[in-house]
Amino acid sequence: MRFSLTQLERISCPQRFRWQVVEGWEPTRRSEKVLKGSACHEGWKVYYAPVEDRLADMQAAIYDTLSANEESDDLFAKKFAEAYHRFAEKEDNFEIVSQETRIDNPDWPCTGKPDMLIKSNDQLLVMEFKTTSQSLSTFLSGLYTPTQAIAYAGMAGAAGYVYTIAHLPTFAFLRPPPYLISDFQRKYVYQQLALALERAEYYATIEPQYLPANWSSACFWQCWFYEVCKALRTGFDYQHVLLHSGLYLPRE
Repeated sequence: MRFSLTQLERISCPQRFRWQVVEGWEPTRRSEKVLKGSACHEGWKVYYAPVEDRLADMQAAIYDTLSANEESDDLFAKKFAEAYHRFAEKEDNFEIVSQETRIDNPDWPCTGKPDMLIKSNDQLLVMEFKTTSQSLSTFLSGLYTPTQAIAYAGMAGAAGYVYTIAHLPTFAFLRPPPYLISDFQRKYVYQQLALALERAEYYATIEPQYLPANWSSACFWQCWFYEVCKALRTGFDYQHVLLHSGLYLPRE
């Protein structure tokens, strides 16, 4: 089974990995923060597509994504699109090579789909878009070992990566200088993903009752699969929760 980088990143919780990645269940609930982050990514996708009116189409994409999840917010869509358009007109100085194109490099343990590949100063770079409610400095400090970006760069044969970060409460944007990765970083991330793949293949085949529990704080107030894991650990029919609780839907 060939996993994507996003799927392997979920291996930190074996149970969630099993329900969401292997069995294909998606929670029907999502937090407002996650919804707005997803909407912004849809907006970025449209903004850098070949469209006639990037500003209007970006605003529409954000609004439509929120509306589809019963979170319509025209003012948020308008403010975000206008603020980003002003930022991009000043800061964009690159050539788009590809956008959300799947990379299946057989030399890597997984596939990947970076937000964009760009060329800047004759260098191929991965461009990743991020949203945060933290201060931008705090968010950047948490990216000390950005496994995702390094892995995408390794798969694509890129020299490095660059982030575009949106601070949602204030609609402020930041794009730090590109970070060029070393051979050591590539090898380290590759090894980590190879280990994750071994665990993923194991967790995909064992009986659910033998899956290791992840009793971290995420199990209690952040993970939407808490009800399923609780049922499994307390002897209730976890499949009944997946099928009949209305909290989960099979992925299409």
